[in-house]
Amino acid sequence: MYNNVGKKIKALVKAVAILASAIFVVAGFVLILIDQEFALYGFLLMTLCPALIVIFSYYAYGFGEIVDTAIYLREGGTAPVSPSEAPATPTPQPADSQITGATSAPQPAQPAQPEVDITPYLGKKFCSGCGEFIADSNVTECPVCGSKYLGTITHTNAANIIPNIVKH
Repeated sequence: MYNNVGKKIKALVKAVAILASAIFVVAGFVLILIDQEFALYGFLLMTLCPALIVIFSYYAYGFGEIVDTAIYLREGGTAPVSPSEAPATPTPQPADSQITGATSAPQPAQPAQPEVDITPYLGKKFCSGCGEFIADSNVTECPVCGSKYLGTITHTNAANIIPNIVKH
């Protein structure tokens, strides 16, 4: 019942928004068909209510997204980077560039990451704040930075976490 709460919130918001919008559109048509006096009210009911429902459903859907992200981070994942926060990649210039002074500096080669056996680290705790490996599984706060956000190393997040642990 409480598994995948964020996804359930988002699905419920979609369903309620669609159903409520449809009900208001039908109610607006009924008001228009009943009497011409109610035509303005029917038109307003058909247009404004579904628009307001959609606008407010964005907030509830966003809450579902926040819950999904919080659960993902609590389980040891790393926060996804939005395109505006991603580092800009340099555009390569052709060798025969017509722009004066334009040079294409060679990019330094990235050092190869050594293959690390992740098996001994699986299920261990790490600090989401400073990336410190925490050997004691009973600890509820990071002994280095005091953060209460401790994650568990899994197969999905080990590639991002293990290199930080090996450096220490």
